[in-house]
Amino acid sequence: MVAVVVIIAITIQNTSSNAALVAAGMAPIFYPTCLWSALGAGGGTGNTLPLCIMCMRSKSEQLKAIGKVGLIPGIFNVNEPITFGVPVMYNPIMAIPYILTPLVSALVFYPLFMVGFFQPGYVAIVATMPLGMAEFLSALAWQNLFMPVIVFVLGWFIYQPFFKAYEKQLVEKELAAKAE
Repeated sequence: MVAVVVIIAITIQNTSSNAALVAAGMAPIFYPTCLWSALGAGGGTGNTLPLCIMCMRSKSEQLKAIGKVGLIPGIFNVNEPITFGVPVMYNPIMAIPYILTPLVSALVFYPLFMVGFFQPGYVAIVATMPLGMAEFLSALAWQNLFMPVIVFVLGWFIYQPFFKAYEKQLVEKELAAKAE
């Protein structure tokens, strides 16, 4: 929690600096805090929206129920139903992609910011909004609408093998429970 407070303070300062630049008729500057959106642009921290969709299509009844509950919150980047329902917490199989997906997303976003495709924000968005809206509204740049799309695709491929392994375990447990 302390790290979030520090990062948000720096992000607000960077956004304010960019707002001053835009007000003066200049282009906003990329700051590393712009990569913050890579951490949760696809369903909240860990970019769990792809995992939510996988759960909805799962063979496991438990995962299917969790996916249904987590969809609407996931669209608004709230992922607690998935994080605690799958669970990702205390689950080494699902913790790996949960940590890996935002890191890979940041590595993909960085060059896209550097070549000017994604635009740095200059408007502070402090409300929870549906996918893509905060990224778009913070910079008023249509390209930023692609951030959640990229994160979703990356997340899908990263979560998929881990999800299948975990799903297999749950299906076996569910079948064993039905057999008893």
